Amino acid sequence: MVKFLNVDDLLISLNGIVLVEQTGATTTAITYADGLILTLTHASETAPAASDDIVAVIAKALRKEWTLPVYDVVAVDSIPAISAVAATHVVVPTA
Repeated sequence: MVKFLNVDDLLISLNGIVLVEQTGATTTAITYADGLILTLTHASETAPAASDDIVAVIAKALRKEWTLPVYDVVAVDSIPAISAVAATHVVVPTA
């Protein structure tokens, strides 16, 4: 079953995440095993505060029952406000 974070009506898949890395004061990249990279633009935070907050909410969402596939991120989750998301894809060699 696929699980998602719901951040301001934006669904972010939790399946296949291999890395969450803060790449700047206002950007964090979520990298997936299939080569997809989501770059989140967010409120400014000193690295690695934003990525640590995002990893914590991902872990919290994954601990929820599988019958609840969407975890609604709320203020108490304290992730930085996300203002934009950009998706890129890198070809991942299979052999």
